[in-house]
Amino acid sequence: WFIKNPNTEVPFILFFLMGLWLFLKSLKKNNLSLIFLSGFILSLAALVRAIGFLIPFILAILLIFLLKEKLLKTKILLAGLMIFGAVLAILPWEIYVGRFIPVSTSGPASVLDGLTYALVAGAAGDKAGVPADVLQLMTRIKDANLKSSAAIFSFSLDELTSQPLPILKLIGLKVTRSWYATSQKWWEGKILLGQLVYLLSALAGIWLAFRKSFRR
Repeated sequence: WFIKNPNTEVPFILFFLMGLWLFLKSLKKNNLSLIFLSGFILSLAALVRAIGFLIPFILAILLIFLLKEKLLKTKILLAGLMIFGAVLAILPWEIYVGRFIPVSTSGPASVLDGLTYALVAGAAGDKAGVPADVLQLMTRIKDANLKSSAAIFSFSLDELTSQPLPILKLIGLKVTRSWYATSQKWWEGKILLGQLVYLLSALAGIWLAFRKSFRR
């Protein structure tokens, strides 16, 4: 389905899975020469879709905890090597534009779209279902006319201290929507039921992997 469409998911998934595969292969085979290449390829994924920007940095931090038998100096060196590979992939883009800018520049407008997604209907008029208090929160966000990241952060902090439940629900929905949401809000409830099968099997696999690791 993806391959026949000219969507960014195709190259993103290719680079993302390839980078993760190299990272895991490097740890499993204890061949840490692939760490640099893993960071480089994961940053190529970030150049396709900015959502992957922090992945190599998170994995570099995780690397320090996963390499239990290595010296701390070696761990930091390898984490730095991975980050260097990630930065090297993005560097030509930064040099081309002549100044340091993020991989994505949509900024506050994109954040506001994400925080008020249930207020906007899809092309066929479908809307995402959210609890009434979350819908009221989205309306308050829209009416506040927030123009900067600082204003969004300040508003969110005020909501979190005065009415924490709606904003915590919104954060939870944003995290879980990556498993079932569609751009046009189509069939989201039914998709969620289907995705739960994969999510539960993934959680079971993670639990078994950690259990096996702790037994060693």
